[in-house]
Formats: sequence, structure tokens, C-alpha cells
Amino acid sequence: MRISPAEAIFDPGYADNLSEYLTRGVNPHDPFPCGLVRSSYWRVYADEKEVIVYDTPVTHAGPHCFTMLPKGTKRIRAVHHSVIRKAVVLPERAEIIPIIKNKEIIFDMGDACNLLVETNGTSGRPLSLFTEDYTPAPDPEDENVLWFEPGLHRIRNIELKSNQTLYLSPGAILVPEQPDESDLILDANDWAGKVCYQDFIFAKDQKNIKICGSGIIDMTALDWHARRTIVFTSCEKVEVTGIVTIGACSWTMPFFGCKNVYVDCVRMLAYRENSDGIDLVDTHIALIENCFIRTGDDAICLKSMSQTPRIETHDILVRNCCVWNDKVRAFGIAGETRHNVYHAVFEHCDVIHSFADWTTEVCALGVYICDAAEVYDITFRDIVIRQESNHAVCCCIVKDKWSTDTGAGQIYDIRFENITFPEDFTVYLSGYDDNHKLRNICFENCKVSSKETQIEIEGFVDTCSYVT
Repeated sequence: MRISPAEAIFDPGYADNLSEYLTRGVNPHDPFPCGLVRSSYWRVYADEKEVIVYDTPVTHAGPHCFTMLPKGTKRIRAVHHSVIRKAVVLPERAEIIPIIKNKEIIFDMGDACNLLVETNGTSGRPLSLFTEDYTPAPDPEDENVLWFEPGLHRIRNIELKSNQTLYLSPGAILVPEQPDESDLILDANDWAGKVCYQDFIFAKDQKNIKICGSGIIDMTALDWHARRTIVFTSCEKVEVTGIVTIGACSWTMPFFGCKNVYVDCVRMLAYRENSDGIDLVDTHIALIENCFIRTGDDAICLKSMSQTPRIETHDILVRNCCVWNDKVRAFGIAGETRHNVYHAVFEHCDVIHSFADWTTEVCALGVYICDAAEVYDITFRDIVIRQESNHAVCCCIVKDKWSTDTGAGQIYDIRFENITFPEDFTVYLSGYDDNHKLRNICFENCKVSSKETQIEIEGFVDTCSYVT
């Protein structure tokens, strides 16, 4: 079913007040009328055809600039607003060295689907290059397909049913309507004193659901915590590919009690507190790959919160993902852990930046639990941490405001293999007491980025208590 936009031609224009726009995202709660403006910093040509570049608010050194590249794009020519003295294309494992010509950089995309360009030795106003969703588009005439055509769509919310596909065409932009008295209230007074309304896109107790395409979901205009962006509860066989979300005002894409989850080439840019990226909560059998995430909270994390009949989180693989960690954690297990979390692998990933430094347990790679579960058999493998402001690794058992269980949990059999750390990194390891220690935390074949030789991790441990 084709769905026509409210505005067939959407052009947000340039920022009216550029100095004001630069500060958007610094406040972790404020909404703004729109999360997109035309970029004042970059113009991009994909195989010599110009593509639109957007600016969107982020926490540090914003805005973040991004564009969607047509399928099959080979050659990139990006023009900066000022002279480029040096440039780097990230992640470094892509091994792309650009040609620099005054204000231009030129390079080939190769087979990358997410690249980031930084110039002149700073992280300010970076450019992300995202390729369009390469999965085949569904039939727009199929009654089980919600096909959003290019343009601006104003939607209250969308409930997905079994066997449905939601497709966002390239150029489609979904914007949620403001909640009113007709909306279902999920929580009239949450922990932050905010009203939480029905989620924007959601499904419960459904099977065989897909969200795909290369469109954008912009949540920037909503009040903090007003709606979560995409939520699946007790669903099986769920796929999400290709889309871009910006400005999430609460959790971006949580899976509660789900089974058989696949997320590929999803991109998230957000600045607000609690705008977690992908949270797998009491979820079994999931593959998350090829994603780029920069949010105002955790990026890709596992939890157990007992909100559905299905409990425990296990058999999870996260691979080939890039994270820019502005506030909390890039990869790992985070906070609420009422039931066991185990058999999970994070591999072949990159932490481009990790600026989080506001509390002890924030980090690039973390196993941080505040409830009574056992967390074990977790592997972090072949991960490059390019920059870290706090701890590169944090494993800890705590009790805090997120705790529900009265007792403490257990962490054991955690492996860090082939990790590349930045200069001057630290590791934080802390159990809870003599009966709740960290056990068998292993570091193998780790190194510092500027050196080829392996390191002895003991020399970088900042805190080590209740560890065996």
C-alpha cells in the first residue's frame, strides 16, 4: 500500500541562526522543531552527482553532518566549507586514504556502508556517508506493505502486525505528531517526572515483521521521553535494515522478550539522555551488524528487565558496527540485569570516539550490572577503541537507582581478545563484596594503537577490587 506524504518535496533549508544551531544538543533534554537542516559545512558528490547533506544536533562538537548515498556509489567527492589541511576516513580498518585538494577530499567507497570523515585534526562537524539499504524493496501494491513514498510524512504512530513490512523509500521522512488527549499514556509520571505516550512504531506478540528502506525517522520535535522510536515486545522473527533515526527523545530501538532478531545497516544519531540505541532486553538469538550509532546514552547493550514472560538474554552476536560514544557505553551489558545474560559476542567493531566521563562506570566496553543476575560467557573480540575519555573497559557489580533486586549479581568468564586500545587508557574492575566477585576476566592479545607489541593489561588497571 503506497502512502503519500504530506509534503512531496521536503527541503528544510539552512539553519536560520548558525551560531545557535551549533549549540543544539548540548542540553540533553530540549526538543527542537526539526532535526534536519541542509548542511552549512559539507557538499557531497556521489559519482559526480550531488546528494543532499543534512546537519543534525549531537552532544559534542556538533552538528553531525550526514548523507545517504545511492546504491552502487563508487567515487566520493566531498567539499568542505573551509580549506582541508588533513583528513581521515574512519573506521581506519577500511584503509581509505583520501586525496586532498584545497577544500575537497576524494576517495572510493569500496564495499563500506558507513564511513565517517574528520578534518584538520578535530572531531567537530564530522561527515557521515551512509549507503542506501541494499536489500530488495518490497512490492508497493502488496496489502501487507506500508510503502512510504519520498517526502515528509506526519504520523501519530504505527502499530505493525504479523507479516507486515514497513518500507521507507529513499527521501521519505517520518515525523511524529505531538501527543494529545487522544493518545494512550504508558506512564503518567516516569522516574524523570515526564509523561510517556504510546511508542511511535511498535509491535507486540507479532511474527515476521520487517522495517526497511533508506528513509529517515526524525523524533527531534517531541518532548523528552514523550515516545520511544521503535519498540518490539514479545515478537519473533523481526528484521530492521537500512533506516536512519535522528533526535530520539527516549530509547530508540529496544527489543523486549523477542526471539530471532536481525538488525542490519541501521544508523542512529541522537543527543538526548536515555536515547539508547539498540537494547536487547530478555531477547534470544539476535544478529546486529553493519550499524553506525551515535546517541545520548548506551549504543548497543544487553539487559534483562522481566517485562515479558520471556526472560534471560542470550545467543547474541554484534559485529561490524561503528559507535561514537558521547555519554555512556558503546558496547556491552548495561544496568538492569534481573535474569541471566550469557553467550554474547561483540566482534569486528570500532569505537570511533568515547567522550563519556561523567561517572565511573561509563566506558567503551562494559559489563555493568545492578541486579542479581549472573552474567557470563561474554566475548569482546577484534575491537578498535580509537579514543577514550574515561575507562576503555569497565566491569563492575553495583547497586544504584536502576536496581530492582535487593541482592547483587555475578560476573564471570568475560573475555577481551585482540582489543586495540588508545594511548593512556585505563581499565576499571570492581566486584561488589566477597560473595559477589568478578571471576575469570581475561585479556588476550591486546595492544595500544601506537605500538605493535602486545601489552600486559595489569599495568593499565586503574581500580581492581573484589576480583579473582
